[in-house]
Amino acid sequence: MSPDPQQQLVVLLPRLRRFACALTGSPDEADDVVQTACERALARLDQWQPGTRFDSWMFRIIQNLWIDRARARRVRGEESGVDALENMPAPAAGNAAEGHILLRRTEEAIAELPDDQRVVLAMVSIDGLSYREAATALELPIGTIMSRLARARRRLHEKVYGDGA
Repeated sequence: MSPDPQQQLVVLLPRLRRFACALTGSPDEADDVVQTACERALARLDQWQPGTRFDSWMFRIIQNLWIDRARARRVRGEESGVDALENMPAPAAGNAAEGHILLRRTEEAIAELPDDQRVVLAMVSIDGLSYREAATALELPIGTIMSRLARARRRLHEKVYGDGA
């Protein structure tokens, strides 16, 4: 017997925050999106189908909220920052300055990815979902997930290390 949805939600919070952070590019905005998603999910628990994956349902809610906010921001002409990973320790590089530069390039490259690629990258590479789990969560064929992830990784590599790398 699986735990009730409220218990599942509590267990999912760290994953949901990582996912939202990867999408929004801002820890503060990610927290807002996760909070709104949790409120929406709890208010609409009757729409979740028992026996289906609760995490997929929550990822979908977060993705939809993020898309709605991005559209609203475009309409208002606002720009969003790329500070999602600002507080993470620098990767192992020659020195801290190189690590910070590499991290900043990566943040910027992730922010420039098309939405469909950023979502798949966040689910698979950041949250650690398998291709099949991401495909189920996004209701897409596994081949589409693999293709989007490959394009996202290739684009990130080109942006971070240069086209000739």
